[in-house]
Amino acid sequence: MSFVSFDLETTIRTALKRRATPFYEANKVVALGFKRKEGTHQGRYFSTGKDEDGAYIGGAPDGWFAELLDGTSVLVGFN
Repeated sequence: MSFVSFDLETTIRTALKRRATPFYEANKVVALGFKRKEGTHQGRYFSTGKDEDGAYIGGAPDGWFAELLDGTSVLVGFN
């Protein structure tokens, strides 16, 4: 059995009367820490910023979660 334990850090921008709501596209995943069975602790950081129109850009790229799950049987998350 292979497993991955992981933790995420996100930006915190208020929308819909909630802080750090996942339904607000301006909130981005900025850090990912994880450990695979028999592996070492690993981390990835994703920069964020604003474009010339003031929209938030950056964060984790599309597909980052599928990459984390590759070869994984059990996923353990923390909050």
